[in-house]
Amino acid sequence: FFADWLGPSRFSGLRMGRPYVLAILVVVHTLLCCGKEVLVQLHIESQFMSPDGVRTEVAIANDQLPGPTIHLDAGDSLRLEVHNDFDAVATSVHCHGFLNQGNVWYDGPGQITQCPVYPLQSFVYHLHTGGERGTYWWHGHHTILRTYGLHGAIIIHDPQDPIMAAYNYSTDEVLLLADWWHQGWSSLLTGLVQSSETWTWAGEPQSLLLNGQGCYGVTDYGSADWNMTLIRQCYANTERKKAGQALLKGVGSLYAWDVGPGNNRLRLIGVQGMSLVSFTIQNHTMTVVESDGGYVEPYTVESLEVNSGQRFSVIVNTKPGPQMSNESVFWMVVTVQFRKRLSAVGVLRYPGHQAGVLPSLEDLKRTCGVNLRVPSTDFGSMHAYSPTVLGHLDYFLQRQLAAVATPGEIASTGPVPQAADLTFQWVVTQSYHYKNGTSCTPYDFEAKQIVKQCSGEEKNLRWAMNNTMLRRATTPLLMQAYMGTLPKDLPREAPNVYRIPKGKVVDVILQNGPSQSGISEQHPWHLHGYKFWLLGSGLGYHNGSHTLNLDNPPVKDTLTSFPHSWIHFRFVTNNPGTWLLHCHIEWHNEMGMAVVFVEDEAGIPAPPEGFPGCGSFTSADLAARGRPADPAGPTDGIWEGYFPLFIAFAAAFGVALIVLVLLCLAYQGVCGASLLCLRTSRSRTVPFDPHSMRPTPLPTAHGTP
Repeated sequence: FFADWLGPSRFSGLRMGRPYVLAILVVVHTLLCCGKEVLVQLHIESQFMSPDGVRTEVAIANDQLPGPTIHLDAGDSLRLEVHNDFDAVATSVHCHGFLNQGNVWYDGPGQITQCPVYPLQSFVYHLHTGGERGTYWWHGHHTILRTYGLHGAIIIHDPQDPIMAAYNYSTDEVLLLADWWHQGWSSLLTGLVQSSETWTWAGEPQSLLLNGQGCYGVTDYGSADWNMTLIRQCYANTERKKAGQALLKGVGSLYAWDVGPGNNRLRLIGVQGMSLVSFTIQNHTMTVVESDGGYVEPYTVESLEVNSGQRFSVIVNTKPGPQMSNESVFWMVVTVQFRKRLSAVGVLRYPGHQAGVLPSLEDLKRTCGVNLRVPSTDFGSMHAYSPTVLGHLDYFLQRQLAAVATPGEIASTGPVPQAADLTFQWVVTQSYHYKNGTSCTPYDFEAKQIVKQCSGEEKNLRWAMNNTMLRRATTPLLMQAYMGTLPKDLPREAPNVYRIPKGKVVDVILQNGPSQSGISEQHPWHLHGYKFWLLGSGLGYHNGSHTLNLDNPPVKDTLTSFPHSWIHFRFVTNNPGTWLLHCHIEWHNEMGMAVVFVEDEAGIPAPPEGFPGCGSFTSADLAARGRPADPAGPTDGIWEGYFPLFIAFAAAFGVALIVLVLLCLAYQGVCGASLLCLRTSRSRTVPFDPHSMRPTPLPTAHGTP
């Protein structure tokens, strides 16, 4: 419209044609617009694969294990198209660590914020990076498909990355750490949800995978022995795969990281279903610079603990020395903590390394020893408050508190509130639940012993919080909250669902109790929709008198509650919606070890047009919303903060347009340059290239990217 109005009919004397005016508008649009939209398609299906040499049923996206890595630039939007190609299994996808500010409908947990994506159907997530920078990941968030391969990395590149500025790293590697079961996911899930008479625990993992590669049988549980013959066979498969040669049958492969000179960045992502692991590199230290998408004050470690859901960036510096000897290849070792010993290996390779050369068995044993902070022999006594066990635990507690935020990170999240408005405290333990609605917790936490026996028919063993579990409703909780049908008396009428008002400071204290056997286990906790400050943690009981870090605490979205200990974190309610806080152990979450915070029901944004309904509400019901609008207006809270910004942008647009028009009137050469910009501008819709793993711009009408 502007081009026609300002075209030749108005400025024929100045030869001001339609293309020149379009060029002006394109330049103004480019100046004012931030980011692009990136299109990624995930085709999810079941296959049989042998990532560690043993054929196993997997759930994967785009025929890849792990799934595709999504690369975004800060400020980009993501159009994530999920196509469920399963015949009889529903699923959903969550982008772990995304705050989804004002965008709760696309958070992803099935039956919490959305209906699951049913078999042979599709769903499109529209996500915005907002203030996110750094390392994130996507994964399945309905049943237990995440553990069986439905996961992948998301890297949000920061144009002002302080890590690059400080270290000028030559390579940027992503490494996903997974534990792996050979039992099919469907039978494993069936065993977990049965009553106690037929209930079957998942058991220990059979392997650990590094970027989807493993070598089953290199170690036995509880043994320090390594099968070097098998390791060499797996490494042979690594080099055969790189050369495009046929692989050895019945043998897995080793992950290999080819580093560059000087500093190298390694992004570690914990995608485990159950295990806390430690990671170390032979003869190299690691400088931790990022934690859960936030920049931290650098600190140096020999080994690093990575739990399910956590992300870390570390800087690894190559050593000067011979480049064509066995000193140019080093072991990388991953070891399970707080459970029976299980380890896996990979290799770090310098430029010019010799093919087929591996470090020695003695080097492998020494490197593995760096990881063994909790020896396997101590696992059975984790129910006891022995000095040895408490010494191990204190080490881990101090390590978690070491990832303090940088001043810039604190500035981006705002100063830490010095006091809380609301406090929630939960004891995390196992209990029996009966069909008549009653429950029984035999372990008395204060007495530190089992004080009674639970009897009765058809009892279900479940992980719980304060002896209650979260039950997934037929109608997603977000839909209930938006439509005004959530029970009034929470959490009594809907266990583990809590209302919290907007604009409040909330403290959460998690006290880690034992299982039915008396063994206290570790639990990774993930909070959706918010970043939080980890104020403190300690051994024993939280008595309210502990010293908290209110100056520069770690800023996280996932943390670990260690055995026999407590954690205390704080967040601010600034994101209306229904947000999960749950144990990230896949089996525990499936049993109901979770709570949901319902923030500001009246302020929940309207669902996107055509958002699918289920349970009590159809898509048409959501669109109509059967309750009156908020008297303050549905956008009152939004305009309160963004109206000045809108006015500023509108003013800038007007000034820029006037200046450019005047320039074009005076100097036609400027218009010619603007036209060149028009011919080389790129599309804002970007498809996913599965070969390069990066978004590829569409060609323009002129054929120029």
